[in-house]
Amino acid sequence: MASLFKYPGEQEREFRVRSGSKYPHVPDLAYKWLEALYEQGGLPDLSPQEIRIKGRVAVRPVLGDPTNTPADASTHAARLDNGQVVWVKLDERHLSGGHEATYVVEKPASIRAILAALTVLESKETNMETLRRVVPFAEPSHPRSVEASLFEVLRQLPEDEEGADRVWVLLRDLHGSLDYRTVDLPTLNYAVALLRYFRPNFESLPLEERRELLERCCERMNKLLEAARQLDEFLEYGSADRDQRPDIENPRRDVTAAMLRDIEARTYREIAELLEVRISEKSKCVGDYSTIGKMVARGRHILERAFGKENWQSKASMLRARYQRWKSLPPREKFIEAHAENWGVTPERAVEMLEEMRLASGSRQISREDQAST
Repeated sequence: MASLFKYPGEQEREFRVRSGSKYPHVPDLAYKWLEALYEQGGLPDLSPQEIRIKGRVAVRPVLGDPTNTPADASTHAARLDNGQVVWVKLDERHLSGGHEATYVVEKPASIRAILAALTVLESKETNMETLRRVVPFAEPSHPRSVEASLFEVLRQLPEDEEGADRVWVLLRDLHGSLDYRTVDLPTLNYAVALLRYFRPNFESLPLEERRELLERCCERMNKLLEAARQLDEFLEYGSADRDQRPDIENPRRDVTAAMLRDIEARTYREIAELLEVRISEKSKCVGDYSTIGKMVARGRHILERAFGKENWQSKASMLRARYQRWKSLPPREKFIEAHAENWGVTPERAVEMLEEMRLASGSRQISREDQAST
């Protein structure tokens, strides 16, 4: 791709901050760029007024197009039919010079830099299979949050057996015990906020199109998170003469397997089901779960390396006792404690927050959710 002219001010900022002909000190370089972004004032905001969509107040509506409204008066935005925006600059100083008087310029690199940093800090990788089960229930234009819209759906589902099954599946996807199989709701809220900010017409699109855009946005956020992770891992242990492969491909899953085995005393068959590890029918028939056994062994190895063998055994014993206590609790208290732990609050505060959510969204009583979570 041919390089474009820099947006006015970008080149001067890069000259001040970039390291130039010497090796930079990375912490100093990071500080300088953060300082430059702070001086610039972050992302532009052109949404001081209130608009309503079908009678509801939109959340922080964007009335203009902040990321495509150049601050430089001589730069103009050309919006194409597919929504793409091209920035064109008229340089009156070179009018006699012919073609250089008007040229296409890049949007400020700071917009992409802030977007990338926000996405890495604000979002978690989304399990797309689970998301596709959740999105059909979501209302991206809900005035409060995606989660509030989902709780409203729970309230509207029929009380029959089929409705109860759908409630259970949705709650499992949102609040399952194994967090990498669930959908991170703050990530969905962040994705909707991005779509609203960068697409001023988002609220006016058909519901199905908004849901599709939400799903596609999460896919691209996953790619950005993966690219940032791969760069970080390459810098840490990558090699010039071979593919970048970690010693353990999926440490998170292996540690979870070890925890399920050593803390919850799960069988290998149960671990395979919980972690959705495919075991051939032939292996199942003969009780061969060696794949799971290797996962557990690798997970233990990681934990012992992290804490020390004796120290980990002591911690595991403590965690087993805590798990047994939790297991003995009634369903309602389990539900509350799980949320208290996820939110980093006391169980008492978790009850208050759940009640606030119920009142705000008109969802079902906590007791109904308790039944679904057992």
